[in-house]
Amino acid sequence: MATKFFDTLQPYLAGLGGPLVVIDDNDTGTDDIVGNLLLFSADVIGAVRANEDLPPFPDVIAGVVAGKINGATRTAIILASAALGVAEIQLSVTHPKASKALKYVNQVLRAISSGKPVPVAPSF
Repeated sequence: MATKFFDTLQPYLAGLGGPLVVIDDNDTGTDDIVGNLLLFSADVIGAVRANEDLPPFPDVIAGVVAGKINGATRTAIILASAALGVAEIQLSVTHPKASKALKYVNQVLRAISSGKPVPVAPSF
């Protein structure tokens, strides 16, 4: 595992996700879903680094995404997607469950970007 990359990626994803969760008063919008996905991704990387079990998927992910994506959310999706793709590939051999979780996050981000239904979370 590329330790330095993951040392940097974990706080990067948490830093992108945290503000999206609190950007407005509701907790069910697209910004909240994306924010929670990015925080979940940071937690997955933290679990891998600490050799712990993966966290559960956030409940807020289920369902169809309706509504427009604000600029902050779209920017966060763009900034996180490439890094998540790299992390997914780097973890695929040594931590396949974590790789699968990050792949799912990227699938959800793509669905949100295109206004499509959120895919069902994989089971481990």
